[in-house]
This record gives sequence, structure tokens and C-alpha cells, in this order.
Amino acid sequence: MSNTETNKQSVILKEYGKNIQRLAVHISAMEDRDKRTQSAFLLVEMVKQLNPQMKAENDQKIWDDLHIMSNFKLDVDGPYPAPDPEILDRKPKRVGYPKGEV
Repeated sequence: MSNTETNKQSVILKEYGKNIQRLAVHISAMEDRDKRTQSAFLLVEMVKQLNPQMKAENDQKIWDDLHIMSNFKLDVDGPYPAPDPEILDRKPKRVGYPKGEV
């Protein structure tokens, strides 16, 4: 991916930043599956170190976000299954208003 393509590409998950997203895309483009898997595990650990608040998060959230940042092209032997791409199109459930007195 050239530098101009990266600048044009918008950041999907802003909490991780442009560089983490670029690494996720780079990892998804690797040929060797074992090396791709190892790099994905390293990236998850790097995200935890860069964002200490993410250590308290569930690892599955970080893995799901990694798949989202790579446009669901990341094919690795991860600890969690890849999320369904339709999760991005789902609308949140409607919150009902109380029917009784407040």
C-alpha cells in the first residue's frame, strides 16, 4: 500500500489510530499464515501496551476490532472466531420508555 493510499484511507476505529490500522491491513496481506497469526498476536499485545485502559477490556474486543480494521480480510488462527461483517450494519436495539410514572 503506497503512502498516498494510506492518507486517503479513513481511520475505521479512531481509538486505535492510523498506524495500528495500517499494521492490521499489512498483517492481513501477509502470505504465510503462521507468520500472519504470530504478527496478529503481537499486534494485540502492542495494543494492550499502548492503551493501558484496554488491558481491562476483554481480549475478544481487541481481536474483533482487529478484524474490523482489516476489513474482515484477516485470516489467522486466533483465539476467537472472526465476527460477522453484518455487525457494522446492525442498528442498536430500541430503548423503551417507562410506561408508568417516573
